Amino acid sequence: MGALYKKEILGFLSAITGWVVIGIFLAVTGLFLWVFPSGVNVPDNGYANLNGLFSLAPLSFCFWFLLLP
Repeated sequence: MGALYKKEILGFLSAITGWVVIGIFLAVTGLFLWVFPSGVNVPDNGYANLNGLFSLAPLSFCFWFLLLP
């Protein structure tokens, strides 16, 4: 099981597509958590917790699965 996991992760990260997907996901998540005014914005709440990330990440992943074939 570990060998298969390692093979898949290395295959994903050996292509530029994997790094682009990771970079865009982190940029979009960071913008929604820190810059755009919304219900999950950390500075607007006054304290940092993971509730915003856990509510935002699944939506972002679903958006990526719709775009990628």
